[in-house]
Amino acid sequence: MWGGLFLAYFWILYNLLKDKGADFSVCPFRNVTGLPCPGCGITRSVCFALSGSFAESFAMNPLGLAVVSVLFVLPFFLLLAPQWSYSRWIDMENLLAKPSVTAVVIAFLIALWIYNIVRETSVI
Repeated sequence: MWGGLFLAYFWILYNLLKDKGADFSVCPFRNVTGLPCPGCGITRSVCFALSGSFAESFAMNPLGLAVVSVLFVLPFFLLLAPQWSYSRWIDMENLLAKPSVTAVVIAFLIALWIYNIVRETSVI
């Protein structure tokens, strides 16, 4: 059932996007405000990184390299040491619950957002 729903979703999305051109984005934040969100460009960044173009990947969105790293490393940890992975996950949750760490993460996301806005406006 879920597979059919996903297929229907992607079929509708494909039909909505196929004639929109390069100016259309699936990002709701971008469609409403016209500004890129902190995550805009991650998909293109991952595609660049997987093709070996690391400079272009970093230029598109620095988080793309982190996503690629997680995509390659996480399955090994989950398969080889599931109990260790779970305990590391709990440690990470506890670390992120600290206000000082949360402030650093928020500051990083704001800096990334500013980077995306500057990158987008300098291209135009």
